[in-house]
Amino acid sequence: MNTKYNQNDSKEFEIFLSQQDPSKLLNGKFVAKHLDMSMQTLYRLCKNHLIDYVKLERNVRFEVQAVLKYIATCRVAAK
Repeated sequence: MNTKYNQNDSKEFEIFLSQQDPSKLLNGKFVAKHLDMSMQTLYRLCKNHLIDYVKLERNVRFEVQAVLKYIATCRVAAK
């Protein structure tokens, strides 16, 4: 998929996440798709401890709050 990432998409995704049950776990494909990054990049973030994750045996899942926290750390304030 070679679509241009859009700030409106990001805001809609944040709103969607904030409406979810905080105990809900999201899979990597879902998170990577909505953050417009590859699975490899997402797993690199995990490896470098830049995003919190839950390891269930061999499966990696992401708490809603962890994804929102990651998005907040990426935000750059306008001048």
